[in-house]
Amino acid sequence: MLETSLLPSLASKCMRWASALLGRPIQAGEQVDFESLIGKRAVATVVRKRKEDGTEYNAIEELLPDTGAGADPFASCQSGQAPAHFRR
Repeated sequence: MLETSLLPSLASKCMRWASALLGRPIQAGEQVDFESLIGKRAVATVVRKRKEDGTEYNAIEELLPDTGAGADPFASCQSGQAPAHFRR
């Protein structure tokens, strides 16, 4: 079991993402069993970023709790279809 023994800030990316995977806020002083998060679902906010050399890449900016288990992630699109750059 992997547990954090350091005192990470509750605002750190690791703790924010763990909170999203747990589906609840993490309390100050709470120990997080990171292995228990394996296989959990969350919704990722993905953004395009640009490296210094101009190369673009996708990066996960934030994880949010998955409140709509099994819901269509593109249901909120006006056309009902994923944007063209997401279609295969």
